[in-house]
Amino acid sequence: MLTALYIRAIRGNWPLIVALAICGGFGLGLLAHGKDPVYASEARLLVTFEPAPDRPSSLTSRLMQRRVKTYTGLLAAPRLTRPVIETLGLDTTPARLGERVEASSPLNTHEIRVTVTDSSPAGAAAIATALAAELGELAQSEKPTADLPFSTRITVADTPTTPGKPVPVRWPLHALAGALAGIAIGLGLAVLRGRKKDSAQPGVPVGR
Repeated sequence: MLTALYIRAIRGNWPLIVALAICGGFGLGLLAHGKDPVYASEARLLVTFEPAPDRPSSLTSRLMQRRVKTYTGLLAAPRLTRPVIETLGLDTTPARLGERVEASSPLNTHEIRVTVTDSSPAGAAAIATALAAELGELAQSEKPTADLPFSTRITVADTPTTPGKPVPVRWPLHALAGALAGIAIGLGLAVLRGRKKDSAQPGVPVGR
């Protein structure tokens, strides 16, 4: 039976499994702890109509929610990150800058929250500010449609500020992930060694 094979393999190779778990946890935790500090700057944006409708219909509300969702996705897209790179003179690519941008919108709201990380506190705030400005210009450039006969305006509700402290490094989580990876590798090696050992002994069925 395969179950018996696994049990024998683990019992016979538990020192290897423990050693790999310790090495994986210690190594990944040390690597995370030694990383350069990263700073995060946040902004809160409000998406509104211009002029504001007196009695927005359910269709108008749904279309607006769709537009908010679209704007949220664009904040990390090259359409906005490329002009930000050009404006600030950043030494990066639109795709790499997008990886440092996190944007979300609470359910059933016209609010967008964007967080930018950078190795520099001032850089994080500058990028977040520039992204908000670019999104505002994009919204202003969009013309009203028959379905949504309103212009859209982006208002910065919470201005990005220069962070005073770096983002805390959660090295215990990295250490745990490394330990689990070590255990997985150790189990795989133990089972492989057990199967080779059993296959080398004539008359011993290896099971399916």
